[in-house]
Parts: sequence; C-alpha cells; structure tokens
Amino acid sequence: MSLADPIHELVLLVRSGHQLLHLNSDEDERVSALLLHVAERLDYPLFTWTRIRGLGRVDLSGAVYDSDDPAKALRHIAASDQPALYHFTDLAPHLGQDAIVAAHMRE
Repeated sequence: MSLADPIHELVLLVRSGHQLLHLNSDEDERVSALLLHVAERLDYPLFTWTRIRGLGRVDLSGAVYDSDDPAKALRHIAASDQPALYHFTDLAPHLGQDAIVAAHMRE
C-alpha cells in the first residue's frame, strides 16, 4: 500500500466529521509524517502532545502553557474553534488512570 492511500483515507474521515481517530502503531515517525501530510492536504495546523512537551504546533516553537497534563490539553482543544489536527502520543496509559481524560475522550 502506498503512502497516498492512508492519507486519502484519513482526509476522507476527517472531512466526514470524525472527531477522534485512534491510530495504533509502533512507528511513531511514520504516523507523524502521515499526519503532517493529512494536515497539509486539509490546510489545517498540526499539533502534537507529549507528556514532556505538552501541546504545541509542529511548525512553531514552544507549547501551550500548562498543557503537559492531558486533561488540560484536551480542555484547551475543546475550547478552541480553530480547525486543526491533534496528535497525542502515548495517551493510552492516561485513559485508564485519569477519569477526567477518559471523560473528555468520550465527549
């Protein structure tokens, strides 16, 4: 399968209104590259979240203040009216441990 196929499929999913997509992969760099292509195709900014850095745009330095906590990062996203793609790396461990994060994900 070429890289263009998953890009096209993800673009279609985003355009059709899917607000949350779960990508399970051990290839973080490949997923990041894929999401960057999708964001470029949609003309959306791409944000990434890590527990160490917090939430930040991939094309800008710095991060959203106090967004290293996943619940706070999700609240920031919920309050934003800007269309964007958000890539949370290693969020799964927080889903079972943090009821607030799990509640945000359900909404």
